[in-house]
Amino acid sequence: MRVSVFFYDVPKNASKKVKFFREFYGVKQKVNGRSYGGDGFLVENRIKSYKPGKGAIMISTNYKRKVLAYLNQNKIKHEFFDMSLSNRYYAGLVHNG
Repeated sequence: MRVSVFFYDVPKNASKKVKFFREFYGVKQKVNGRSYGGDGFLVENRIKSYKPGKGAIMISTNYKRKVLAYLNQNKIKHEFFDMSLSNRYYAGLVHNG
């Protein structure tokens, strides 16, 4: 299985950092029984991901162009590389549907 690992630098400004994480990963919260928030970029595009550490994300290479376009559009500094992994360890990154 081919995967892409992205390393990104989030903005230093706290409000921009929160905005990036909410737009990229999404946020859902309940206040007084009402739901707020929404799906992020990854959920909207049905991209399964694995977060190996702070400032990194691992996705299937099928979605590399979408993630690259999103990071470039939002002016997020990033680096990435592709690699092969055994299916049995990261089979959850493959989205069938």
